[in-house]
Amino acid sequence: MCPYRYYTLMRNARDRKHLRLQMVRHVEAHGVKATARAFHTTAKTVRKWRDRFDDRLASLADRSRAPHRRPRRFRSGLERP
Repeated sequence: MCPYRYYTLMRNARDRKHLRLQMVRHVEAHGVKATARAFHTTAKTVRKWRDRFDDRLASLADRSRAPHRRPRRFRSGLERP
């Protein structure tokens, strides 16, 4: 499909969700391994986006990598204003 690797495309893409949508559409028609070869990525990455997609473009957005809990954070009553 494209001569560039998936991560190079992601770095240069203006809207990453549309590229991931192309990947999801391709996997529906051709399967996981063929899509991984076409987009020059791993089958694990293809499965991740296929499973995360729920017919909404917003489901293909990046998720936050911030930790869910911060053990060194002050409790709300102890913080300075």
